[in-house]
Amino acid sequence: MQCPIKTKENAEILLDYSSGKLTPDLSAIFQSHMESCEDCRAFSIAQRSAWEALDAWAPMPIPADFDRKLYARIDQYEKSRWWIKLWHRSIWQSGSFGPAMPIATACLTLAVGVMLWLPVNNKPAVDLASPQTKMESSDLEQIETTLEDLEMFRQLTPTSARS
Repeated sequence: MQCPIKTKENAEILLDYSSGKLTPDLSAIFQSHMESCEDCRAFSIAQRSAWEALDAWAPMPIPADFDRKLYARIDQYEKSRWWIKLWHRSIWQSGSFGPAMPIATACLTLAVGVMLWLPVNNKPAVDLASPQTKMESSDLEQIETTLEDLEMFRQLTPTSARS
């Protein structure tokens, strides 16, 4: 027999053996396999102890008026005011904000996307007709002087350095 733990195709044999659902002849074959396989033996012991614990467990008895009390609490909750219902809801409970969270997330994502996509224009628009942008005669004279100085430096540089 191939080891059921090492081959996935025979894995149900382990559970059937532990629960006692295995046929007698297949159970005998598996018992002989467990004598040589430590992994299967350990798994079988662990499963048997789990089954024995489940068999020994006895559930608590349910009181006779359990249904009546349960339905009374449900009815009391349904008749309570909206703010009491909101108080009893947990923030982490699924659906506690309804569609508010997905809508808020979508709006925030859209706002961040627009802010990143649009260019930032911190420069004011320049109006060429305004008095601040008109060049004064002193500015024109300074530009003319600078151009003359550049021409003078160009004449002073050797011809080999210009090319």
